[in-house]
Amino acid sequence: MVTGFAAGLFLVFGPTYTGCQSPVITASGAVIGNEVCRQASMWELQGLSGFPAPYLFIVVWSLAPFLGFAAAWFVGEHGTRLWLSGVALAIEASVVISFGAAPFYLPLVFPPVLITFLALLTLPRSGGATSPSDR
Repeated sequence: MVTGFAAGLFLVFGPTYTGCQSPVITASGAVIGNEVCRQASMWELQGLSGFPAPYLFIVVWSLAPFLGFAAAWFVGEHGTRLWLSGVALAIEASVVISFGAAPFYLPLVFPPVLITFLALLTLPRSGGATSPSDR
């Protein structure tokens, strides 16, 4: 769960982008200045332009592990657990559409969500017979 928030914060506020300033070209074709490039954050370069598109996706991808955690710990019914953890897995898998976010979310956030889903898929249903002696 923490990795989702950390990946989202790093993606928005970390030095994950490159910002360049181009030189000025006059009407006569003379170039004044040099092109200067530097590392910058998404927030620094983009601000709220295009809001909410990139930030909304980052929030959704960051909250998917919490949905899987909630499915595992707070939901009592087995079918609802599987459904919620499946939604969390689908949300987290949708990060592959983003070339900028996928390198952060796929190795760090997707595996715990997948493990949670697989664990809930293989765990016995609560309230039923869990061992042969109970039958």
